[in-house]
Amino acid sequence: MPLKKVNKKRKIFSLLVTVIPIYFLNLVRNAGITYLVGIYG
Repeated sequence: MPLKKVNKKRKIFSLLVTVIPIYFLNLVRNAGITYLVGIYG
């Protein structure tokens, strides 16, 4: 398995650091698309 020597707490933290911004940016993108489709439909 990769990253065997890395602390479990650090793995979880790094996962959150990568997943949360991706989720947030996806939410902003989807809101923008919904808004623009509503205006220019």
